[in-house]
Amino acid sequence: MVSLGYSVFRGWRRASPSQRVRHSQCEGHAAPGATGPRAGSLQPSRAGLALPLLLGTWLVACAPSRQALTAGEVGCPPSELSISGEASSTGWSQSADTWVAECRGRRFICSEVTTSSLDYDWLFSNSVDSRDSDVSCHEELSASAPLKIEPREPPLTPRSAPPSGGAGFELGSSRQATRERCVSSGHEFRDEGAQTFCSGAAAALGFDASMRLTFCKDTLCGITISQMPKSAWATAFKDLDMRLTEKYGPATVRQVRVPSMCRSNEQFDRCATDGALDFEVRWQWPEGDRLRLLLDKPATAGEASLRLMYVMPPDVRRGDTSAL
Repeated sequence: MVSLGYSVFRGWRRASPSQRVRHSQCEGHAAPGATGPRAGSLQPSRAGLALPLLLGTWLVACAPSRQALTAGEVGCPPSELSISGEASSTGWSQSADTWVAECRGRRFICSEVTTSSLDYDWLFSNSVDSRDSDVSCHEELSASAPLKIEPREPPLTPRSAPPSGGAGFELGSSRQATRERCVSSGHEFRDEGAQTFCSGAAAALGFDASMRLTFCKDTLCGITISQMPKSAWATAFKDLDMRLTEKYGPATVRQVRVPSMCRSNEQFDRCATDGALDFEVRWQWPEGDRLRLLLDKPATAGEASLRLMYVMPPDVRRGDTSAL
């Protein structure tokens, strides 16, 4: 909140005196019930109680006006802008406001997207809360103007070959070879309906984990490594993310967003176990192979977990390297 208040204060200082009078939304805001030249003052006995409320009210009341936000985007003085059609929407960690701005006979569609979360690096370093806001305006399309859609950038492709397996199991192995690999490692191999499990990894991972194995026509085509850290979920996630990025290169998809209520280590662990986090980092190869790093609480599971999922297209056949 301190950093936000400082940003608002800096923006107010840059405006000229006339702009502050005409376009600031801070006009007329004073402490409730206050009168006279010292309208904003409080009795010492009540100041400690009322200060947080007044500070929050001041931060909201002193937000820049729509005219001020729009002026630099459309090249029109705030005094000549008229605003209409205001609307808002909110998400988990973002909010968006839209409005229509008119100036000198031209109409512009404007939007402001506000993100109330920290960058991914926050998970593993000390930082203060941040609140980022982006404003953009574009002239309204006429009914006869064709809508031009810019081509999307192609997704990133990992710079390495797809994984051949994980946790000591080889994708493409037969069910019998996979069973022998599990049992010879001192674990239990069991079928539960359509799902198959090994009670542990066939190779050292550095942490305790359970294995779920997926077979396509008796050929191993999916490996899911699941762990449930007792604490330090953020550190466990970061460690896996860094190791996989070093091995396979930049991820094709990265969706890691920390809600504002989950930013301390204690809050993060609680959010992880309560299912308030939904992280995914995915590597995907042109042949269809996929590697996913997930932190969430699946709808079909009772507990949250940190999972690595190796997936091989069903039509790919690889040799069992343990037999070579």
